[in-house]
Amino acid sequence: MKRLFGFWAKRPPVSRKPRPLTAFCVLVVCGVFLGALSSVYGVMANGLWRTVGGVVQPAPISRVVDTPGQVGLTFDVAWGDDQTEEILEVLDIYGVQATFFVTNAWMAAYPELTTKISQHGHELGLHSATHPYFSALTKEGMARELKENQKMVAQLTGQQGKFFRPPYGDYNNNVLAAAGEMGFVTIGWAVDGGDWQSISAGKICKNVLEQAKAGDIVMLQNNNPQTVAALREIFNTWQQQGLRPVPLGAMVRTQDYFVDYDGVQKGSKTPGQEDAKNLIVREN
Repeated sequence: MKRLFGFWAKRPPVSRKPRPLTAFCVLVVCGVFLGALSSVYGVMANGLWRTVGGVVQPAPISRVVDTPGQVGLTFDVAWGDDQTEEILEVLDIYGVQATFFVTNAWMAAYPELTTKISQHGHELGLHSATHPYFSALTKEGMARELKENQKMVAQLTGQQGKFFRPPYGDYNNNVLAAAGEMGFVTIGWAVDGGDWQSISAGKICKNVLEQAKAGDIVMLQNNNPQTVAALREIFNTWQQQGLRPVPLGAMVRTQDYFVDYDGVQKGSKTPGQEDAKNLIVREN
């Protein structure tokens, strides 16, 4: 044992001079750098920060801040007219105006009813010409759908249709960009009444009343016989809660705004957004 320890004790110290990077290390470093650069490019390409008509909009607008007591009331109008007259009557009784997203196919089938919606003071939004999945369309196809939709709305009602809701809620970066470049504000929803299904008025009320709060956009349909009964209870409850249903034009900004990744629209002067302000404010 002494010999063994003596041997190690007498060994000269090992030199610890720094070695130059080998070719392998250089390749590893370069690979990491290129991978990081590719990731950054991928994020940018996928639109994590993307500009839509001068506004960074990562998602359709589903709710709006700084709108005390207001709820955006919207109806998707694409499949029939079973309850549209009755819905208009209830809205008149309660003095409520809303936004109706219409398709060309529906307007062609019910031109007089389309005009009546506008005559009753309601706002018409764009829901496409033929109700396709927009993410499957080319940019030219999206533009054609929106132009034809806007043209027909204007012909029947005189309204220009500044808000657009993609059919089926289907969107991607390209959809947002195409709509934004044409000057349209893409709209989603924070609360789905669920009346596109065959459900009871009570269930529709539950879906809406348990979720809706000031600033939310609520989506309902125009052709469910249970929706009319649900609207009465919803409006009565909202009155008690101090909530007022309004069309989107009364609460959604069309310029000078920011949309976060949850679809919440905020004004450029909203607290906490100062750092991003210069990147995301629509030019007037």
